[in-house]
Amino acid sequence: DHKRNIGVHETSADIEYRDQQPQNKIVRSMDDFSPHLHQAAGDRSNTALLSLSGWRDGAYPHASIRRYMNTDSSVNRLILGPWDHGGKNHITPGKEHKLDLQIAGEAIKFFDHYLKGYATGIEQQPPVQYFTMQAERWNAAPSWPPPGTQPIQFALAPEAQLLPSPPAQAQVLKLVHAPAQGTGHYTRWRGLRMSLGTGRLYPDRKMRDQLLACFDTAPLLQDLEVTGHGEACLYIRTNEPDGTFFVYLEDITPGGEIWYVTEGELRALHRKVSEETPPYKDAIAYHSYLKKDAAAIPPGEIVEYKIDLLPVSYLFKKGHRMRIAVATGDCDNFRQICKPGAVYELMLGGECGSTVTLPVMDAGR
Repeated sequence: DHKRNIGVHETSADIEYRDQQPQNKIVRSMDDFSPHLHQAAGDRSNTALLSLSGWRDGAYPHASIRRYMNTDSSVNRLILGPWDHGGKNHITPGKEHKLDLQIAGEAIKFFDHYLKGYATGIEQQPPVQYFTMQAERWNAAPSWPPPGTQPIQFALAPEAQLLPSPPAQAQVLKLVHAPAQGTGHYTRWRGLRMSLGTGRLYPDRKMRDQLLACFDTAPLLQDLEVTGHGEACLYIRTNEPDGTFFVYLEDITPGGEIWYVTEGELRALHRKVSEETPPYKDAIAYHSYLKKDAAAIPPGEIVEYKIDLLPVSYLFKKGHRMRIAVATGDCDNFRQICKPGAVYELMLGGECGSTVTLPVMDAGR
């Protein structure tokens, strides 16, 4: 049955651009194995659809959100839980454990109702159900992103600070690419193979952050819930023609533990935010990844990079600190683009100060 299936990883491994034909010429471009090309046919069928993913399910939570945002079916539901790929583990940092059958139960209720006609109660539920880690609670919403969030900006500042407003005086922080920068084996990316055997992902951030540029808030005076899609806006100057930039959002406990929350990455070649109509709705800025939009870095100029963070719902508790960590590579999970020792100057403060914007729930508090 699967003899003619496309090997997606093997087919896309050598692709630089979204509209580039792979070497094996099995498809014309990556779009040929993207579900969005079949969206219209799915909508015409009006098939009931459940998009089910977890916050550490590779990049699939964002894919599930896109599917939900672009589906016109009269029955269109989205569930985002505290799971890895396959839903085997509960992955809230500090609370990792083997998961019960809750994820399968949600799918069974959906099938029982829409295939067998059973009254399972889901028809009375709002279409979006999502889990907030650390608060350890389920939430319901009529749409995604959930109502009630407000974008709150934080500034990357000198002396490793993450501040509510940028310092007036501009400074430069040198990022020297170290090939050893990485996130290790126990990550959301390798979890896609469902072979890690643990829900404790990113266990060694304290050690790995020593190679990164880190920026911390003061201890929080109250709980702060981040739900949705964050965005880092980095201003960087370099003489290198290309590069990659990784941004990690982390939680520092009063006891000094460092917990991974989410991340985003962008190759400099694809930094352009396109003004064209995207091929599908999304909650983030549109990078087309098309060859016509690609561009080398202009040497010596300050360039803006907008990097979306993978969606998450996470409660930073009172007394904890938030951290933004910036890297130029992840040797364990991504192809190395930056040369060893390559220098990238990160702008802090002033008119071109780097920032991160987070969607904060009930920010008026």
